[in-house]
Amino acid sequence: MDIDHVCPCCGEEYESLEYALLLRKEVQPIWFASPVSGRMRNAHQSSSNQWLVDCLQLQDEEFMKQIFGIIWSILLRNE
Repeated sequence: MDIDHVCPCCGEEYESLEYALLLRKEVQPIWFASPVSGRMRNAHQSSSNQWLVDCLQLQDEEFMKQIFGIIWSILLRNE
């Protein structure tokens, strides 16, 4: 069975978790307009995994609620 790794939304890019949640053109405005946009700059300077680890180390519960709320809304939108 062949698995197609091309993003089903844009049909152009390799679909990864980082691409689907952070880098797609459709989700970038969501992050930019969110209350966490000032902290999003670092997401593009390192891997998304490292960015998330850095966010967790802040131990800012309200910030993490916002992050996971945005991720949840993106995932629901992609269904």
